Amino acid sequence: MGLTLDDLQGSNVDVWPENHDAVRVFMRMGRQWRHGMSGPTGLDLSAVPMLMRALKIPRDRLLDVLDSISVMEATALEVIYEK
Repeated sequence: MGLTLDDLQGSNVDVWPENHDAVRVFMRMGRQWRHGMSGPTGLDLSAVPMLMRALKIPRDRLLDVLDSISVMEATALEVIYEK
């Protein structure tokens, strides 16, 4: 995906409680990236409902989690393509 070990150094961050579910799902989506001719284009979000069930995240949180994942996805793509 264009990341190196140096990109991951010092990457420990605090996660606010209201974002915890979205971060848990996003971290498990690591193998769900769609790729085009130029590299990653975005996440295959069809896996999100299954992951949420497996992680026992309440169904009424789906839209909040999807919104948060979209922000993380956009930021990840910016980082991937900034080099």
